[in-house]
Amino acid sequence: MANQLGNRLASGPIAAGEDLGLPVNVNQARSLLQMVIGNVSIMSFIDGVDESNKILVADICQRMILLGVYMSRKEIIYLNSSHSNADIDVAIETSHTAVRNAMREQG
Repeated sequence: MANQLGNRLASGPIAAGEDLGLPVNVNQARSLLQMVIGNVSIMSFIDGVDESNKILVADICQRMILLGVYMSRKEIIYLNSSHSNADIDVAIETSHTAVRNAMREQG
């Protein structure tokens, strides 16, 4: 179940990045996800972290927190069995909004 929710959640920032021409990837290890931004290759959970645009990722994470989706400011998203499909839907929409707004401000 956590893997399915994690896969759905990962699709949100990836799709938002695609809409804006921003290379967004999400490292995933079951229910633990980490967003990375940049032209990086993802082969394992830690891949791409050093090359990621950490300032932009932290900005997006902070925007998601301000929009009501709690996550780590260190780019980590934790899922557990209490998260529902509705929670994931909200997080996906919030990730779209956060990525879009961050990109607009970065110009």
